[in-house]
Amino acid sequence: MFAALGAYAVAGSIADLAIAVACRLGGFLMRRAGYPVAPMVLGVVVVGPLMEMQFRRALAFSEGDPTPFITRPISLAILLLAVFFLVGPVLVRRRQARTREPGTVSAG
Repeated sequence: MFAALGAYAVAGSIADLAIAVACRLGGFLMRRAGYPVAPMVLGVVVVGPLMEMQFRRALAFSEGDPTPFITRPISLAILLLAVFFLVGPVLVRRRQARTREPGTVSAG
């Protein structure tokens, strides 16, 4: 509740509150999927400003059009790899859970 109040109080914007709720939901889903949250937070804090700057630069080159991110082969391959590395471990865990015997209890 205090985090939501602080997110709203900074600029008085509902959009900031929605972003805070979306980040909390993302953290909850990461924890449920077994991802360690601390390295992700550190990655966002350290790499986030650099990613934002390069994203803005790319949008400036394309005059605000985001389609080059999916129409260019290299950028599409990088995006697909990122999705694979985020979703892949969850799918592997689900597959392993299905192959276990029904009477056993998982330790995770």
